[in-house]
Amino acid sequence: MTLQHSYGTNGISDSFAFSFPIDQDADIQVLIDNVEQTSGFTVHGAASPGGGVVVFLAAPSAGKTLLIRHRGRSAVSSADASSGYLSDKLVAGDGISLTPQTDDEGRQVLVVANTDDANALDPNQNLADLTDKAAARTNLDVYSTTQVDAAISASSDLDLKKASNLADLTDKAAARTNLGVYSTAQVDAAVATSSDLDLKKASNLADLADKAAARTNLGVYSTAQVDTAVATSSDLDLKKASNLADLADKAVARTNLGLADVAYLNVAQDWSQPQRNQALFTGSVGGSVTLDMAAYQNFEIDLSADVTFADPTVTAAMVGQRGCIGIVPNGFAVTAMGSLWKRVGDTGAPGQITGQGRIDYHIRSTSRIEYAYNDVEA
Repeated sequence: MTLQHSYGTNGISDSFAFSFPIDQDADIQVLIDNVEQTSGFTVHGAASPGGGVVVFLAAPSAGKTLLIRHRGRSAVSSADASSGYLSDKLVAGDGISLTPQTDDEGRQVLVVANTDDANALDPNQNLADLTDKAAARTNLDVYSTTQVDAAISASSDLDLKKASNLADLTDKAAARTNLGVYSTAQVDAAVATSSDLDLKKASNLADLADKAAARTNLGVYSTAQVDTAVATSSDLDLKKASNLADLADKAVARTNLGLADVAYLNVAQDWSQPQRNQALFTGSVGGSVTLDMAAYQNFEIDLSADVTFADPTVTAAMVGQRGCIGIVPNGFAVTAMGSLWKRVGDTGAPGQITGQGRIDYHIRSTSRIEYAYNDVEA
């Protein structure tokens, strides 16, 4: 007969049966996902040979594992209970261990064992037994440092001697022999007498008395050789590197670098190629709008509401600037202009726009922006 049942919960069912008999409700143990439940349910069927049922006050949430099992009990004979022998032993801790075990059908038993073994070794005690280090080493099966040193000294095994010779400063030559390495003097001598350029390169890097040989060994050019190659070369890629610092011939440097046609802010220029202004603002506006004419020259705007063009900040550097404001009305109008705006050929704001609107402007001074408005055919 099984003494436990496992169910998967669905969030709806709140009643779960068990088939084994119990003497009292407390004999039933209920676990959800291995966590014991102590409330939220009732047990029915105590003293019934056919088992019973566990009824939850609220259905367990879906996706859980419900385990119903017989809790099991330990019985103490009347003799043990009256004499107190078992309880005395447990309280005294006289070498007794208690281990609960559960079989495949959920039955639980308590295993009582005697751990009092006079021959048992307690390693933890011996590790801390500083008054008897020899016994501790024997119990742990290790050697003392003195024993290890003696073994190294008496051994013919070079692998053992290497470990000792690393710290043997009185016999560095023997240490190097044991470790299979050369001294710095031996390496220098090998480099000096070798015909192997790979060895000589390492030495020549620091050989300031023979830089030419070092460059030859390393396969590099001197700065003078590079400068000569740049000066006599027809390769613009080489000349570019030199011309960047050639302040005496900036025009050639710009040509070599592909910067012959560039804009300058400090001199008047004649353009050999058509120029296109890139300072363009595009956006959707409504209400009071202040155009940033210091950053942009031309504007393409969609109206999201009736708009008033307020006075922008005009500096002396902006005087003479010309541009165009393209307007898509979307059914809205330009209702007012700031005091700096002076309309050419008419007065006031452009008013209702029937097609695509366009305002051409010219900044005449820091206090005057002249503009002309045109209603472009839709």
